[in-house]
Amino acid sequence: MRTRALALLTGVTLLCGCFGTSWQRSVGILKDRQAEVELECMFESGAPKHAGFAHPADIPSEHLAAFFNSLNYEQPKLIGKMKYRPLVSDTLIDTLSVAIAEGLARAGPAERVRFSVVNTRYDFKFLPKTCTTRGVAFVKPQGILNVAFDMVDSGTETDIPGEYHASEWGDPTRYAITQVTLLLPTSASLFRDENGDEHPLWVVVPVETLASYVAPSAPGKEPE
Repeated sequence: MRTRALALLTGVTLLCGCFGTSWQRSVGILKDRQAEVELECMFESGAPKHAGFAHPADIPSEHLAAFFNSLNYEQPKLIGKMKYRPLVSDTLIDTLSVAIAEGLARAGPAERVRFSVVNTRYDFKFLPKTCTTRGVAFVKPQGILNVAFDMVDSGTETDIPGEYHASEWGDPTRYAITQVTLLLPTSASLFRDENGDEHPLWVVVPVETLASYVAPSAPGKEPE
């Protein structure tokens, strides 16, 4: 049933892409069993379309690492206090940040960075499971970093991120598949559209503030 649904979604998305705006993979940056990062280009009616991104953008990877290290989300528990969990596992932050920094430096005004990571989480603190977190990153307008997620620690049937990292799934800036509450660091906020509505998983932050970030000390924060 899931396979048929994905096939239908893919077909509808590709059909829409033939007549409107779509995203297509352009340059691979990183691909392994735990992370995938690439550039994707906006197309309209079959031709590249200027998306207004302030690219290429030079953001040090260590600044991006500090930013990702500060992103957490609430995970309710059946018993006990609220649990706070990082969006990206500590072991993957540096790898992901280096690849995203490279992508932003290589991207043009029609390209953004798409990424996916497979976090290893534990049930009952000892049963490992794989969970996918994915999204896109870009600078728009000048000096403002945007990171939009559509999946956060979603359960997967495989530990290969590429199988759940396809542009046919849609645009993370348009909708969110996972429903979680993000805990944002200082100076960061959720994106608001022209109607004032918040995107629950789209974070915007001034690039100049990234260097000041440190890991948050959220009350009740527990190890993964």
